[in-house]
Amino acid sequence: MGIFDFLKIKSPSQKTDGFQFSKEGENLPVLVGGGLKESNFIPEPTRSLVFITDENPSQAELAGSLKIIVSVGLGGITSERERHTNLNAEPSMIWTKLPLRKNSNLEEKAIYYPAYTTLTPEQRYQYLMWLRDVTQPTDLSYVFLYYYGLERHMLLGDFDVAAGEVLRLLKFHDKGTFRSYAETALLVSVIYRKRFDFLKEKDFSFQTISDELLSVRKKLGLSLTAKELMQISSRVGFKNKHYINKKTGEFESALETILLKYKDENELLLGSIADDEFEYYEARCFANLSIPDEVRSVKVPDFLRNEKFRMITCSLLQQAHQTLKEQTIAK
Repeated sequence: MGIFDFLKIKSPSQKTDGFQFSKEGENLPVLVGGGLKESNFIPEPTRSLVFITDENPSQAELAGSLKIIVSVGLGGITSERERHTNLNAEPSMIWTKLPLRKNSNLEEKAIYYPAYTTLTPEQRYQYLMWLRDVTQPTDLSYVFLYYYGLERHMLLGDFDVAAGEVLRLLKFHDKGTFRSYAETALLVSVIYRKRFDFLKEKDFSFQTISDELLSVRKKLGLSLTAKELMQISSRVGFKNKHYINKKTGEFESALETILLKYKDENELLLGSIADDEFEYYEARCFANLSIPDEVRSVKVPDFLRNEKFRMITCSLLQQAHQTLKEQTIAK
């Protein structure tokens, strides 16, 4: 089985194996029952991104669960791990036959590793009601539950719609660990789907300077801004933060000039290190536990601990520091 064979996205008009998307042009009604009304609808783009099945909930599997199969034979005792990687283990899958109960008290406690099947009837009601407008405040656990399905879409489904929805969630639910998970998965999906144009077309920036972000910037022929370089100064070993802290704007301006000079005399900062000069490490890039470990973990170049990268960035930061020091003395 190929690394991505576990994930088969059906076309919106198909219905197979109990799994379906709503048909194009139709609204997907929130599940009828438990006091919900048929007039409550999940709108686009959410409608096209949710997973729903009318199969028996007994077929549902826990994401991340595994079976140990032990065999006793002439060759001795052997054991084998069996992973659960099909859609029945998708945490965000809406199982229509599970009960709902009307509830007006928003869940406030964190639900760790949420799955639709493990929610209480009251929690399912609240989750489905929230899907009518995912920009509204809610328990972050519900945001993660919907987001799990978006990760699956970004890998093999409708990348543009799913990635746009992730950005929309970040705009309205930027709290806790959600941003770090979402930014990382989005970046890795961009690489896998070869959709670097998406990053160029969208007017947004990442708040976390990660190895994944630096890898994408390098592939796009982009570099770090002075502000971003100041942001990672401690992480690359630059310790003299006096002017960064006391004269932030002036330091940024001086560093921007130095970066332009470096580009003219050398090349873009991120292009200064060849691919074969990096060490790589396994990074867990997707939060959805139904995605197999070999897909969730991706080899990432270790920019921030690369000696050459650290030496160059520290040198640029030190030059900006020295510039401000000389200006201060001259005054």
